[in-house]
Amino acid sequence: MNICKACRLTLLATALAAAATASAQSQSFPDGTPIPEWFAQRAETPDTAGRRFVITDHGVTATDSTLLQTERIQRVIDLAAERGGGVVVMPRGVFLSGALFFAPGTHLHLESGAVLKGSDDISHFPVVDTRIEGRTVRYFAALVNADRCDGFSISGSGIFTNSSGAGIVNPGKWLLNAVGSLTQPIFQNGKLVAGLKVAKAQYEQAYNTWQNAVLSAGSEVSNALVLYNSS
Repeated sequence: MNICKACRLTLLATALAAAATASAQSQSFPDGTPIPEWFAQRAETPDTAGRRFVITDHGVTATDSTLLQTERIQRVIDLAAERGGGVVVMPRGVFLSGALFFAPGTHLHLESGAVLKGSDDISHFPVVDTRIEGRTVRYFAALVNADRCDGFSISGSGIFTNSSGAGIVNPGKWLLNAVGSLTQPIFQNGKLVAGLKVAKAQYEQAYNTWQNAVLSAGSEVSNALVLYNSS
């Protein structure tokens, strides 16, 4: 083996080591805080969550994505709560809505092809008491609100988006389940802290850090392989 090829093999080994280091670093946030195990956990809403309430069986339409259906969807949530709880199911379709308020014992499941689309009209999100950065403030409600709903979960392979199609979130990739270790970062004294924004922001921060590290390491490996193969 000539010296040139030996140098390139060394470069390749260094790049592979960098990839391994990037993978290890992806286990913590940029500030060094370890990413908790629940962050990577995935699970479907359990059958024990109760009866299924498919919104299209109760007056909600899946054929008009421009029709605001906040009140219709809320009535299904309230019906589930009145009947002892259960899973509010969104089937395939696009459902435009403002703020929705879940009750104890209720859950949300988005089936494949379901899209919960948040309205771009701020008047569809009432100002409520909430917790932001450790303070109780009056602020606009989130799209999905679950105040004092211990055990509340969102699951499925559907997505959340806004009217412009930006900010897509797939609960199949992250599950909000207000139990165990998640109780602390999301709830304080039974009140929802910053709605879904906290979990979503943490997920995006971790994912972007991981993605950038892997892309950088992958580029180094690719460059090293090109040099090696061209020698």
